[in-house]
Formats: sequence, C-alpha cells, structure tokens
Amino acid sequence: MLSKSLKTIKLFSIFTVLIMGIANTLATENYDVVKRFKLLEDKFKTMDMLNAPGHDFYLDIGALVNKNLTGFIDEAKEVDKASNALTAAQDFLRKYDKTEQNARLRFGLGFPLPSFTIMGAKIRPSVRTRVGVGVLMGIRSKNFTPADALEFLPSDLDPSIKAVLDSCNYSSITGGQDLVQYAVTNCGLDSTLAAPYLNKYYYPNDTTVPVIYNYVQGEGRAGLYFDYNYEENWFGSFNLYGLGRADLKMIVSDQTLAGKEEIADFGDDLNTTVNLTTDLKFGYKNKSLRTFAAIEEIQLATMTDNEQKAGKVLYGESVLFRLHGEYIYTLSNFDVKAFGGAHHRSGYGLGDGYYLGADLRLHVWEERMKLRFRGMIDGEHFTFAPMLDLWLLRLEYVLKQPLSSEYQGVKPSRLHALNFRLEF
Repeated sequence: MLSKSLKTIKLFSIFTVLIMGIANTLATENYDVVKRFKLLEDKFKTMDMLNAPGHDFYLDIGALVNKNLTGFIDEAKEVDKASNALTAAQDFLRKYDKTEQNARLRFGLGFPLPSFTIMGAKIRPSVRTRVGVGVLMGIRSKNFTPADALEFLPSDLDPSIKAVLDSCNYSSITGGQDLVQYAVTNCGLDSTLAAPYLNKYYYPNDTTVPVIYNYVQGEGRAGLYFDYNYEENWFGSFNLYGLGRADLKMIVSDQTLAGKEEIADFGDDLNTTVNLTTDLKFGYKNKSLRTFAAIEEIQLATMTDNEQKAGKVLYGESVLFRLHGEYIYTLSNFDVKAFGGAHHRSGYGLGDGYYLGADLRLHVWEERMKLRFRGMIDGEHFTFAPMLDLWLLRLEYVLKQPLSSEYQGVKPSRLHALNFRLEF
C-alpha cells in the first residue's frame, strides 16, 4: 500500500513539473507589481489553507521575509552618503535588477460558537478576525517614460491636476526636470494647485536605470465562519465576513535614493474599501481520499469606501478559485499525506497556481503531540516546512527555495517564514 502511494506521488510530481514548465515558457516578461503581488499572496494563502485552524479558540501570528531584505535596505540607506550619490544609486539599482523584496505580517484571532444540526448537516460556527500587511518591491529596468512616473502620483490627486498632467505633451522634457513644474510651465497647470506636488517627481536623467516598483497592501477581515459535515462523505464551509483593503503603489528611482526627491507621498486619504464578502467550499471524502472546490472572496455588497477622495483599491475585487485533493496513508503512529491542487485569480495565468506536496507526520499521545515535515513544489519554489505541534501550541518554520534562477523575468527570492499558533 505504501509503495503504491509513493508511486502516485512520483507520477503527480512528474506531471506537475511538466505543467509548470509549460506555464513558465508561455509566461510574459511584462512586470506588473500589483499582479505579481496577487500571485505571491495567493501562494502564501495556500500555505495558510493547508494549516487551517480547527473549531477552537486560537491566536495566530505569521511573518515572512526574503533572505536579503535587511541587506537590501541597509545598502539603500548608504546610497545618499556616497560622494556621488546619484551614481551610487544607479549602481545599486543595476545590482538588484530583476529581483524582488518581500515582507508579510499577519495576526488572527478566533473563537467557536455552539455547534448545531440542520437537516442532517452538522454545523460548526466560529467567529474569526484577521489583519495583515504585505509589501512587495520589484526592481526592474525598462525605458522609463513620463507616463510611468505619472501613474504613481498620489491616489488622492486633484482630478483637475491629473487631467492636465495626463494631457500634457512631454516631448521636450529632459532628464532631471520636475514633471509637475514642467506641466506648469508648458501645459497651463495652475501653479497654486500644483504647489503641494512640486519638487517631488522628476524625470530620470538615465531612462534605462532600473526603478523600484513598490506596492503596499493592508487587509482586514472579520465575520462568521461555518464549517459543516453532511452524512459520511460530504463537507464544506460557508463564510460571511467584512473584507477591508487599502493599498498604494509608488516608484523609487535613482534620484529618490540619492536624496533628490521624496521616497513616497501617501496623500491625505487611503483608498480603503470594505465589502461584505462570502466564501463557499464544497468537499467530498471517502476513506483516505479528500477533495474540494472553493470560491473565495465573493463580493456581495460594498459596505463603505473612500473612492471619491482616494480612488479605487488597486488590488481589485476578483474572486479566488481553488481545487485541492489529498490522500492519506496511515500506519500506527505516523501518516503520509500526498496533496495537490491549483488556485487562480484574475491577474495571473492559469498555469501559475499549481502546487504539489507531501506531509510526513509523527504523532503520540492520541495526536496531542505531533511533528510534521512538509515538502511542496510550485512554479517558483520548493518549500520545506517542519512544524512542531505540542497540543496547544503550533510552531512552523517555512523555507521557500527557488527552483530556478529566473521565473517570468524575475529572479525569485529565497523566502523564510515563521508561523505561531495557540489553540485551546
């Protein structure tokens, strides 16, 4: 039985590697920091899904960073101290071209409500809240244009100013010129309206120097979560919660790093939007086999937004689709679980969300003490994730090691994550 399970895992591995190789070949080289954030965030959420909390009180904390994030920040801080800060900034950006810097932090709480039965279905409700913040910095070289710079002006920019900037002819602009001042001088932009935005946004001297595309997102959700079992084989969930998001993207250029312009202008308002949202999951299990399909983050209604002052949330409101299957082989005090699936959301390709993995779990004392080792692959990384479960406490370390030196025009980073949970 065990040998059959191992053969199945091997066949799934070969199939998934082939699929992901085809997906990588077809992938576009164009870089969109928001779309890229979506893909990475959904990969991280898949890791969380594999460790979903039970029907218990719980406290959940997680953090993720890439290997050289602190070194990247330290080097960036030293740039403007150089004798020729602009040259140092350009050298720094070229050194990190096609790389990414990632950071994620989350905090969650939950507690159960009394279970009940309706028409043969056992319902286990709970209240859950979760907040998180994510940052992605993508360093990319491209022929930088005035339109690229204007795209990253603050989201609460006066519409009348934006209209003039968008229609302005920048054909005579030269390197180092203030974009907004150029519009005042050449395109009739009112100097009084433009004053708060002067001396901040410059056209680069060298348009081939890489720039840092920064994206920051804050997210919070709170509501009711209902897990259910029906008869022996059917299970699923229905969740109803408020989902709030706010985000911002900006460009950091060589002139920014050299201290010649502000690193960011967050504006006076955030584009915070809160939607009433639902998740639906339908699953089937038969002995050692378990599979489900899910649709997550379905928007039912907008509860509040700040669109008029700060614009729409850049992340959008697309739903997340999931397919997942797993098979468990149990022998005495250990078990092996092979699993695989895919996720997809508007913003990345169908071939980007595949994953395949296996868990080896050792347990004693009626599973109150467990040690689990997880190996998992997707299009970018091999993931190794050992976890120690001491009844009330779970501590997991995650290492995501790049499978290749380049993926869709990006050099994937080695990622480290630490997840801590109390369940009681």
